[in-house]
Amino acid sequence: MNVLDDIDQLPDGKNLLLALCDGKALTTTEINRKQKTNFTEEVLENLVEKGILKSRVEHRRVYYFLSGKTMSEALKLKYVQEQLRHQKLPQGMKYCRHCYRHLAGFLGVKIENALVNQQILIRKDDSWSYEISEKGTVWFKNLGIDVTKFETFDRKTVKQCLDFSERKSHLGGKLGDALLACFFQKGFVIQIDNSREIQFTTKGKQFLEEKLGLSV
Repeated sequence: MNVLDDIDQLPDGKNLLLALCDGKALTTTEINRKQKTNFTEEVLENLVEKGILKSRVEHRRVYYFLSGKTMSEALKLKYVQEQLRHQKLPQGMKYCRHCYRHLAGFLGVKIENALVNQQILIRKDDSWSYEISEKGTVWFKNLGIDVTKFETFDRKTVKQCLDFSERKSHLGGKLGDALLACFFQKGFVIQIDNSREIQFTTKGKQFLEEKLGLSV
């Protein structure tokens, strides 16, 4: 049975995929508003039980997003590909900003993805935190961040923070704070006056490309 069969049987199944195909985590209300549908939490929770959707609770709200397997199948659909092609790159604070004392926005999420893809960090979806790999310990040490100073690798230390504009995880907690502080110290970033917007300097862009394979 195809992973999308259960979604296809829903009256607005196509619209559910379109609402979530960009990987963002949305509340029931946001899904319905985005695609003018009328899904209930009961329907969405049923899809979570079947492994089609995943959910996470943040600030007492339940957010839903496509599971990895569902996302892989959705990306093969032409109407999903067409929608994603027309997405525009975020600007200003939505592109890059600080969230409390760590990086957020489109670029903050990209940096988190790169850290995970390079196995510097390992996502722990059960607790919405990360595990720092041995490679990661060395990587952060070379950057000037001694992760062994953190007494415990709990949720507050290496937290998956849900980005309010991207609705995907960026690196929060004590480690996220330390990373942004390091970027400021090394002259990789600057903060725009009277704003939360963060911009990467030429030196910072070079670091992202060389160390994380990101072109900014």
